[in-house]
Amino acid sequence: MKKIAFLLALALFTSCLLFGCTGKPAAPASTGGSAAGADGAAGQPVTLTFLNKYPEDNYRPYFEQAIRDFEALHPGVTIQMESVSDEQIKDKLRVIAGGELPDIFFTWPGEFQRKFDRAGLTLDVTSYLDADPAWQSGFLPAVLETGVYEGRNHSIPFRYSAMFILYNKAIFEKYSLSEPKTYEEFLNICETLKQNGETPLLFGNAQTWYGAWYSGTFNQLCVPYDTKMNDYNPAVGEFTDPGYIQALQSIVDLQTKGYFSPNVLSVDYYQAREQFCAGQGAMIVDATSQFSIYEENCAEDWGFFKVPPIAGAKGSADYITGGAEAYAISAKTQAPDMAVEFVKFLTTKEQAYKMTQETGLPNPIIGGIDENNSSARLVEAIDMVNQYKGIAAWLDTDVEAKVADAFMTAVSDCLGGKDPAEAMKSVQAAAKEVRDSQG
Repeated sequence: MKKIAFLLALALFTSCLLFGCTGKPAAPASTGGSAAGADGAAGQPVTLTFLNKYPEDNYRPYFEQAIRDFEALHPGVTIQMESVSDEQIKDKLRVIAGGELPDIFFTWPGEFQRKFDRAGLTLDVTSYLDADPAWQSGFLPAVLETGVYEGRNHSIPFRYSAMFILYNKAIFEKYSLSEPKTYEEFLNICETLKQNGETPLLFGNAQTWYGAWYSGTFNQLCVPYDTKMNDYNPAVGEFTDPGYIQALQSIVDLQTKGYFSPNVLSVDYYQAREQFCAGQGAMIVDATSQFSIYEENCAEDWGFFKVPPIAGAKGSADYITGGAEAYAISAKTQAPDMAVEFVKFLTTKEQAYKMTQETGLPNPIIGGIDENNSSARLVEAIDMVNQYKGIAAWLDTDVEAKVADAFMTAVSDCLGGKDPAEAMKSVQAAAKEVRDSQG
């Protein structure tokens, strides 16, 4: 009897160690939202926190279902998603960057992400890609490259987008206009439309990120590529090349020549988009990620063309303005293998194809977009994007935040009458402040 009692006591003691003295499994330890428990341990529950950017009704259900499907494939794994809007996620990540990041978080490759990479906050996922050649080779190379820092992959793209000029086909046909191949032809189209009482180009900069699309594009066209990329490095950037002034002047010229819609400083991007869909203007600058919005809402047929190169400008026409959206993994996650497994699940060809089909978000997977899951326009646009050497990332995420703010302010100031050369001085001052802080 004493032996039996001893064995029972030993069993109870062991049970308390494993499950807590209540007889229930002990709650796993948590470290600021990182996944609990040993990564991949048999029977051990794993919870991953996931910060995403798509709270809208036309996007959120897809991600919620994807999480349910992943959890069904991985019993014991829980994905806790928080989904916030575009601007909110920028603010949120800036605030929490000094503390504990979510296990998996949305990011824009470029300086927005590189600051996390430099601080050692993002997991180097290169070895995971190398260990799965099929997964690695499934991405469009130029898009996968956007997440590389110092030769190593620190994020995985799940969506990408590129900028085009959309045009109202009925208006173009009315004046016998065709898609321009050069910037001079584009300006001639604008002039013809203006002379006939049409609004050539719908634009609004009440939300200054839209102006950053313009300035980033003109920077790409007017500034030598290597110079631009050097300036976009916060440790050394100076922004003294005259191409930056030419880029701002190009935006100003569109306004002073009367090619922009009126009230550019009080109208925002969404209002300009609504006006285009209502047939109130001939052209608008927008990204492939928004094509589904135009497909659903435009009253008239529309087409699109590349932003044409400027004769004599010293930038590169081999790159198209755009960018990827990606998922990075916290370097402090306690479950790196499972976090990578979730990101891999979201970026399989099958899942990416489904994302594009259900949400209209273009995926970066080779063969992941066709006319069965997206529009013929998007298929054509993606084919055009793939002919470029690479993607020049959105200005407001590719440079340091202070420099980005200075650029966006410079665009607004120039639209308000400030000389581009004077406006660039504020950008140069912001760049100096950032350089000094790096030292």
